[in-house]
Amino acid sequence: MTINDNQYYIFIQNGNRKIPVTKEEFDSFYKETSVFRRRQMRQGLCSCPKRKWLYCDTDCENCRYRFDNYSTYSMDEAVPGADDDDEEMTKHDVISDGAPWFADVVADVDQMQILLNRIREIMPEAIQMGELRLKGQTDAVIAEALGIPRTTLLSRLKKLRKVLDEEVSDIL
Repeated sequence: MTINDNQYYIFIQNGNRKIPVTKEEFDSFYKETSVFRRRQMRQGLCSCPKRKWLYCDTDCENCRYRFDNYSTYSMDEAVPGADDDDEEMTKHDVISDGAPWFADVVADVDQMQILLNRIREIMPEAIQMGELRLKGQTDAVIAEALGIPRTTLLSRLKKLRKVLDEEVSDIL
């Protein structure tokens, strides 16, 4: 905060002091302080009003805006009853990272292979149609490439979709 003639100060709550600093020190300190304060606010531990942000010195234990939010827990907290070879397990150890399970990926690949094989049986030109569609080609261009009218192309696609809905609707 500037007071007079570009003089910058850092405010320290404990002791109610202000320390004169350079602009670089001021910017660096409050950048780090803002990151810390925002993290505390996202976790529900800080209720500091915007007009008081300049007074934040990251001494949360002594801050009057601190919440003791017991519904927020650390990922390093021990999980009761989840002992792994007599070592304590934490939430970080047991919570999924959101990545798909290998078995699910293999099952999806198998299902896609079954689906593609059935499409090849019903309509062999469907794969070429799909490749052209992925390249951004219109129905008219695809029909011309296959040597059939556009309406025939559309009716074949509709028939293919109907057959696939009947046979493998659980995959689609």
